[in-house]
Amino acid sequence: MIYFFQCVEEAYDKGVSREKLLASYRRFKEIVPSIGEEKQLCGQFEKASGFSCYRTIKQAKDTDQGQKIKM
Repeated sequence: MIYFFQCVEEAYDKGVSREKLLASYRRFKEIVPSIGEEKQLCGQFEKASGFSCYRTIKQAKDTDQGQKIKM
């Protein structure tokens, strides 16, 4: 889980590859399959850091393969 949050932070700081971010999200979903729990954890993360998991993943899904995600 922490690796996923680190990837979101990296997207805001300097940018992260789309594949790395989505792979970390898939692993996060294996650990936290519940949407309610995901929203709770991501909400706590956003409150503490100011970085939005939802917007970062949405941008990654809307971006072409091979590109870097920079928030």
